[in-house]
Amino acid sequence: MKVYTDITNYLATKRLTGIQRVVSKTGEYLEEKLGDKIVFLKYENKVFKRVTLTGEELESRKAQDGYNYLGISFEPGDTFLEMDAAWHIKLDRNELYSKLKNLGVRIVVFYQDIIPVMYPEYADKITRVKFTGFLEGALKYADVFVSSAEENNNYLKALIRKLDLKEPECYSVGLGCDIEKKTGKAPSKDVEGVVNMREPYVLMVGTIEPRKNHKCILDAFDNDLFKEGYNLVIAGKKGWNTKDVADRIKNHPQLGKKLFYFEKATDADIETLYQNAYITAFPSFIEGYGLPIVESLMRKTPVIASDNPVHREVGKEACIYFNPNDPKDFTVKLKDLSSEEKYKSLKEKLEKISFNTWEETGEKLYKIISKTPERELKVKDSVPQLVVLTARCKDLLGSLPYYEEFTPFIKKVLVCCPEKVKREIEESYKGRLTLEFLTDEELCQNEVPRDHAARNVLLRSRMLANPKTDSLFIMADDDYRPVREADQSFFVREGKYTAFYCGLLTEWRGTQHNESSFDRSMFKCRDFLVENGLPAYMFDSHMPQIIDKELYREFMEAFPEACKKGEVSEWSGYFNYCINKYPEAFRIRPYVTLNWPGHLKDWNLSVVPDDFYFENYYEESYKESTFYKDKGVFFGLSKEWGEKSFSEGKEKITRYKKEIDRYLEAKKVFEENTTGDFVFVFGEKEPKLMFPGEITLTPDGFCRVYVKTVRENSTRNDSNNNSCIGLKNSSKNDSNNSHGNVSRIDLKNSSCNGPKNDSNNNSCIGLKNASRCDLDNNSKSAEVQVTFNVFKEGKVVSDPGSSRFNPMDEGFIMLLTAPSEKGTYEVGFDAFCDSKTASATVILKVI
Repeated sequence: MKVYTDITNYLATKRLTGIQRVVSKTGEYLEEKLGDKIVFLKYENKVFKRVTLTGEELESRKAQDGYNYLGISFEPGDTFLEMDAAWHIKLDRNELYSKLKNLGVRIVVFYQDIIPVMYPEYADKITRVKFTGFLEGALKYADVFVSSAEENNNYLKALIRKLDLKEPECYSVGLGCDIEKKTGKAPSKDVEGVVNMREPYVLMVGTIEPRKNHKCILDAFDNDLFKEGYNLVIAGKKGWNTKDVADRIKNHPQLGKKLFYFEKATDADIETLYQNAYITAFPSFIEGYGLPIVESLMRKTPVIASDNPVHREVGKEACIYFNPNDPKDFTVKLKDLSSEEKYKSLKEKLEKISFNTWEETGEKLYKIISKTPERELKVKDSVPQLVVLTARCKDLLGSLPYYEEFTPFIKKVLVCCPEKVKREIEESYKGRLTLEFLTDEELCQNEVPRDHAARNVLLRSRMLANPKTDSLFIMADDDYRPVREADQSFFVREGKYTAFYCGLLTEWRGTQHNESSFDRSMFKCRDFLVENGLPAYMFDSHMPQIIDKELYREFMEAFPEACKKGEVSEWSGYFNYCINKYPEAFRIRPYVTLNWPGHLKDWNLSVVPDDFYFENYYEESYKESTFYKDKGVFFGLSKEWGEKSFSEGKEKITRYKKEIDRYLEAKKVFEENTTGDFVFVFGEKEPKLMFPGEITLTPDGFCRVYVKTVRENSTRNDSNNNSCIGLKNSSKNDSNNSHGNVSRIDLKNSSCNGPKNDSNNNSCIGLKNASRCDLDNNSKSAEVQVTFNVFKEGKVVSDPGSSRFNPMDEGFIMLLTAPSEKGTYEVGFDAFCDSKTASATVILKVI
């Protein structure tokens, strides 16, 4: 498992102070501990690049497993450690954290404070907006919060309670106070000149901004302390809203005499100034930690700090505290040290105090991100049993011979089926496998749900409670067939189970036509997974998968109601639970299934298999004409086991790979040559089809055009722009009736899978509803239909296509298939909404 951390802002910031010092010091320590298991990232040109802590770009690595996102193949069990000022990075954290969460990545946020939300007056407007967006994403998705001070966690927990959110794990680690290892560098001559002056100086270290309260100390000196013989040294860059204080310093009559300002102090300068200061003043109104407090105390230089809970936690009894709104109080506290005996006593007290080092901070953080599972899982390695659900005798009898030949480690099959089907199988099967049965009547009696997917979940849950089920088995449906040899190590090896995924449920838009039972199951499972903070891989890969009975029962016991109601897929629910809780015991890899989808026009492939071992058997694939009026990919090959099955298995793989290559080539040509969005605008005025003027495809190629729906004169609420206070309104119940804005589609030239990138607009609970068009009551029930024809010289040259959708959907899909001949064509689109119509003509180039 790897740890990824984004250091984009750190690399862009020249001054090594505050957050940047935290990134640098903890990053160095973690690199020593983790080696190549920690990966530093830089976000540039809409992708992540691997870099060193110094910013040197490293060569990209191609991962075998994992789901590529922004140029990185993240895997379940990885950790994303956020410790930079992420709100300044042009990658929305709502989007990033949501996607990482779906991928099974643990999110650890090392934050310094929540001051822009607690005290917005101490942050500029841009920072307030950006920070609020960052915090919203963190509160929705982070598994762990880490801060430098426990008091910050108290503030965070109070906010979480106010917003009625689930409280995450929270830890505090302190900050190191060792500035830099000895480098031999000398301070500047100007700094040396100050420390060699006879008068004692008061030191202030930190960015000049309103929160740091420089005004209070300047007032104290102008009113009294300059006359008392004290000098004032200020070290820190100018921040926001600094004009008054900056001008006051720049034009001060004592500048260069008794007042000294170092805007670009080096670490050597700061080290020297700390060591020689009479005291360090730290008058901030509020801090996340107050690093100058411990940096000064570690060098045995006394500190007079403003009195607030964080400073009390950090400085404890070693500091002197004063009212930050009262310059006179600071003066009194400073003069109280003028007694040589008192000052000496305070210095001696500091000699006995020890403080946190960066190494200790790094070690605490390392233990948090390296947290071990609650229990060690013992992976079993003997899998002699295949467990199959079926209600179709013919399909199972057709599949069993393939298991006999290609999976020799399978010795027995447990068949769960209706009593009638059991009798048919017993009478017909003559192969080598030992068959056992559990009937639907035995398992559920009269409780079998009508819904196919819910029925399967219920039957499998009851089956797992039966002693006939082995502790480890291969689970399959009756139409999953091996097409080449796969031994036991294919499913379990080197102490890990292998799970095969075919995409992400947050990207799933359903199959073609109206919603099927399978579609509804996927949407329910998606909502369940995201609501419960689980990964959202789609493991319904239509191939045999390995199941650990103990883990499956643990999953069902953890979510009894969801399992009982059939709200989770038996495949995706189980595996996502396991890779989240026991990532060290599972490896995931792309699925290896022919015919999933049954036809490549059914939906977009978000994961392209790189090899094949199993077939999801569809009889249509063997026919001369399919639903799409083309030839089945396996036409001419045998539907049943025979002498040619070994060679035909290879032929199936060859043919299907060619189909995928053709699909990918058409997709590439379309994406590289088509610019602009497809938008359907509607409202009180006439609807409009705003399409690109030209699209490009290959001969017989096809593409799914995603059409955005936009309501004129409507206000859209973008969940990515919600304020922190609005989080409560983004509750998980908001999308219980959402099916991912699935389109209603009817004719053969149509499909309903949205583009992959559409998932970037996910909300806390999955696909956002806020952006759906806010229609009046009359429009809500109106169905919109878009039809299209392909023309050549005024004549229709292909079958028409049509998509129907509800205006409440934020988009819909049209499947366009190019003619066989190269050339230039026209595609005429017509949209109908109530009595209103709109048209558009697009040039189609077939190259």
